[in-house]
Amino acid sequence: MRAGGALAARLALAAALAVPAAPARAQDAVANPHVNLRGLACTACHTTRSWRDVSFDHRRTGSPLRGQHAIAPCSACHDLRDFRTVAHECRACHEDPHRGDAGARCETCHVESTWHQVGARDAHANTRLPELGVHAALQCADCHRQAAVQQFSGPVRPCIECHQSSFAATTSPSHAALGFSQQCESCHQLTAWTFALFQRHDAIFPIYSGTHSGRWSTCATCHTTAGQPSAFTCMSGGCHPQAQTNSSHGGISGYQYTAQACYSCHPRGSGG
Repeated sequence: MRAGGALAARLALAAALAVPAAPARAQDAVANPHVNLRGLACTACHTTRSWRDVSFDHRRTGSPLRGQHAIAPCSACHDLRDFRTVAHECRACHEDPHRGDAGARCETCHVESTWHQVGARDAHANTRLPELGVHAALQCADCHRQAAVQQFSGPVRPCIECHQSSFAATTSPSHAALGFSQQCESCHQLTAWTFALFQRHDAIFPIYSGTHSGRWSTCATCHTTAGQPSAFTCMSGGCHPQAQTNSSHGGISGYQYTAQACYSCHPRGSGG
């Protein structure tokens, strides 16, 4: 190549390198979706590894995220254009399946760890039935059968609808044979199924008041013959031993060491 040609080639290359690069196309730029970041820098949430890899310590806001809320995307609670606009009430994000029937505060019953875990004791604290006892372990729908439509203010189904098999199978005493009421709550309590409180017994013989109050544990303490509540004994479990009653009844005409004899003279317990 002649010297003049080489010089021309070098001048052409220098001119080409001097031409500025073409500007980036508008569609290559990433638009900022945030209008108001409350003074935060991009790096407060985003990393250079991936623009969608977002990590923000929400404790800095005074509202730490717990349970299921900790894994919710930012857009579930925030308008990404302005993070100041955020709803604090549960119903702003969660549709109320109870249609207001269970109150406006979701947190009264539900917890953040899992939406399906219901705090039954807390939910019942301010109702007509504040103490659930053993029933606290049940699902809401076990008692609130109308929960198929997610409502709870209606009347609760009678106990017998759940406990019919227990009622029929009980033999000490036999509820069915003796015609016991099927209003379970008239004898049983929610705190514990046993033992039952048959308060009407005091009209026959006082066991909840007087000297016999607290001296027995179950019906079988005195009614030792299953299925026969009219049969009873005053001598079971070490109660009223014969040596003691013999010595205290000396000289009493017609005294016998039998339960029926005791009852005929002491129909209300001690003192006759």
